[in-house]
This record gives sequence, structure tokens and C-alpha cells, in this order.
Amino acid sequence: MIRNIILLSILFIYTFANAEGYLPGSSIIDKSIEYKKLSDQCINDIKATTEVDLSNYYNKQEVDDLISEAESKAGVFNLMKEKADNVDSLVPDIVLTTTNAGDLQTAIDSLTTGEVLEIQTNAVYSPVIISKSNITIKVKIGYAPKISGTYGLTLSDGIHDVIISGITFDNCYTGHSNFQGSCITFGTQGSKVQDIIFRNINFVNTQNGSAVMLSYHGEYNGAGDYYASDISETELSDKIAFINCYFYNANQETIEGGNLAIRAVKHLLVSGCKINGVGTNGRGISLQGCQKALIENNEVLNFNTNGGEGIKIDTIGTAQFVTNAIIRENKISNCIEGIDIDDVSGAYAYNNIISNCSDEGISVDDSTPYSLMVNNICYNNRRGIRLENGAVAELEKNSCYNNIENNYLIENGYSLPAGNLENPSGVFIKKAYQKIDDWNSDGTNSFELSFYPLGSVTVILNNTVYQNEGSDYTINGKTITFIGGTTNGYKYKFIYNY
Repeated sequence: MIRNIILLSILFIYTFANAEGYLPGSSIIDKSIEYKKLSDQCINDIKATTEVDLSNYYNKQEVDDLISEAESKAGVFNLMKEKADNVDSLVPDIVLTTTNAGDLQTAIDSLTTGEVLEIQTNAVYSPVIISKSNITIKVKIGYAPKISGTYGLTLSDGIHDVIISGITFDNCYTGHSNFQGSCITFGTQGSKVQDIIFRNINFVNTQNGSAVMLSYHGEYNGAGDYYASDISETELSDKIAFINCYFYNANQETIEGGNLAIRAVKHLLVSGCKINGVGTNGRGISLQGCQKALIENNEVLNFNTNGGEGIKIDTIGTAQFVTNAIIRENKISNCIEGIDIDDVSGAYAYNNIISNCSDEGISVDDSTPYSLMVNNICYNNRRGIRLENGAVAELEKNSCYNNIENNYLIENGYSLPAGNLENPSGVFIKKAYQKIDDWNSDGTNSFELSFYPLGSVTVILNNTVYQNEGSDYTINGKTITFIGGTTNGYKYKFIYNY
């Protein structure tokens, strides 16, 4: 319910800002925008998923119309998640048990429409090209095959409905570091794909460039194209997802690179990923010229050199449209900037925890047409949240504290609402994920909470509730119940009961 309330606030702010001509390209946002357009009853009536399309509301609509629209949508992001969740249950049509370097490509080439390939080896395979649509490639549980080499996996122009699950990309290279990824890339300039899902993929030790770089435009001026060429809405791929993926030391590109660098995609989903830069160059997640992205429940750590932004939302070339994204419930730490909302971009960032960044936890740059920051926690950074001169943004119920220079650095004349706090009290986080690293020798569980919840919390290990094993902890006067597990538990999930 809390998530729905927040999203509906976002939806209506965006709707009415657009309707009254404030977005995009305006210099100010009318402070009289009505934040509370829906009654509590209307909010309670919304039964749809949270992934209501936010960017198609260019004309003012009545409340009933918006409710109808929300209830009728299945939710594009939820559909991608459902497909990913069902992968392990798919019965394979082809099983790969041989280990020669080229055998994976041979097996992929043998697939026909709708078929599933299951890998049952621990082999290291040569790079592959995906040129067929409506196929699934997965790894049987208990196996760990790798792909190593130049351009680990290439997506051919025009393919659609492909799921890749369980593969590790290790020691991959690129020949064009600001156009093509080392591990996952397009094969040619001008490529577009649709409905591509990467699930439980590991990206480790990228040797040059970005682990993942999907870029519609190329690298060479002499070819009549360039990676920094303007992106038009007709050039966007649609529905690409990275779900529960792991990135470690997966970027060496210092100009516009990142562990996950995406250009010209609509409906990008990055969910449940752990991205550890281990102090290397560039960004964790980089979006340029993307629309309607959802970045949620990721842990982004250790991007503290050479343009080290945890999550960056940006345009490239001369903007033809506003890059936009929802950024929610991420944990970001030890970067130069935690979240950077840059040129001609807008973001709705809420329930993020950002700490130990050498510049800002959240930075909204001077050419951004509109952004909304709600219920973010920023602590132990140089600055908590910064709004540059010329930035257009609203801040609601954030908590910035223990930052070295400024908890809030407001350079655009914005009057900070009273609900934005400079202490850890009163801010809620819907949910968070964190690895348990320390188990006491006597079998009891120990862990450290790095944020300050409001409400009663139940902890679930590995999606299983362990009854009668818990202890109560009190933080800021609120009770947290940790229901323990065994030493085989790797994650705990906080579920907040309001």
C-alpha cells in the first residue's frame, strides 16, 4: 500500500505538471500543483500493479479515467518478472552436456521457435551470437558454465522474446569500448530488440569497456554515425530486463561507461542486482536516452574513481525527449555520487538508502526539467541531496543526516518543505535486502541495520519464515522482530507491517 501511495503521488504530480504545461522545458514548477488529487478511497480502490505507465499522460484526465487506466494495465515490468520467475520450471527441448568451446553456439543455432536449451556443464564456452527469436537459454541448477572472450553475447538486430539465465561472463573484451559491451552487446549500429530478459547472470572481471553496453548508435564519425549522436524515440528498443544479476569489477570504461550501460531503451527493468565496482572506473548503472525505466531493489557499491556514479540518468547528444526513470528501494554506498540525475532527465526516486559518497547522495543537475525525491535516506556523504541552480525538483519526507558539509544543498531557490528531516527519525523504507555475512559461533544470528525503519518488521530468510527463533530489537523506539534461520541463510528481507 505504501508503494502504491507513493507511486500515485508520482503519477499525479507528473500528470498535472504535464497538463499545465510545466513539463518539459519550463523553468519553474508551479508550487500549487495539487499533490492530493486522489482521496484515500480512490487510492484504496487501485488494485493494479505499481508499474503504471507514467509517461503517456500529456493531457489532463479525470480521476476516474486514471483509475480505469491503472486497473486495466497488467504491468509491463511485472510481466517480465513473471517470465523470469518461471524459467527454472521450463522443460528443456535440448540439453547441452558437451564441453567444447564452440558447442554452446552450435546448440543455440539448433533451437527452433519456442524451444528451451538447458546447459548441464561447467565448461568455458566461446562467445555466442543470438540471432533467433522466441528462445530460452538456461542453466540447470548446480552447474556454472562460463563464456569468455571478445563480445561474450551479441544480440542481433530485430530479435525478440529471448530469455538468458544462469550464465557467467568472465574475462570478456570489447573492440569498441564506447559502443559495444564486453559481455553483452549489439552486433551492429542501428540495432533494436524487444522483450529480452537476462536473469541470474554473473559479470566478473571485464577486461576493457563496459560489461553490458547496448547502444543504438556507433563509434565512428567516418561511418556517418557516432555513439554520441542524438537518440530519437523511433530508435528505442523495448522491454529489456536485468533481474537478479551480479556485477563484480565489470567496467573499465571511463568516458561514458558503466557496469550496466544502456542507451535508447524503453521499459528497461533493472531489479534485484548487486553491482560492486571494487573501486574501478565509471558507473554502476548508466541510462542515456531511455524512457520509462524502473531501477529497483539493487545494491550498488564502490564506484569512487573516475566518474563514479552509482546510478546515472542522462541524455546523450542533443536531447529529443526527456530521459526518465523510477529509482526505488536501492542501497548505494561508497560512490562519488549515489544517484545523479543529469541533462534533460527526470527521475522519481524514493525509498533509497545512500551513504558514504564523496560528493552527493543525490544530485539533480541544472538542466533537469522535473524530478521528485521522496523518503530517501542520505547519510555520511559529503552532501545529502543537492539541487543545482536551474534544477527543477520537489523533495518530500527525505532524511539527510550526518553528511559532512550539507544535509541539503539547495542552489536553485527552492524552499525546502518542513517534512524533509535532518535526523533519522520518521522515514520508512518499504523493503530492503542485505547479505548476512556474520554468523556467531553459537549459532545465533548477528547483523547490522544501516537504516532506520518505522513500524514492525518481520525478517524472512530465503523466502521462508522461521518461527519461534527470533529476538526483538529496538531501534529509535520501534520494534524489529528477526526470525532466524540456519547458517545456510544468505539474505534477510524486511517486511514492514503498517
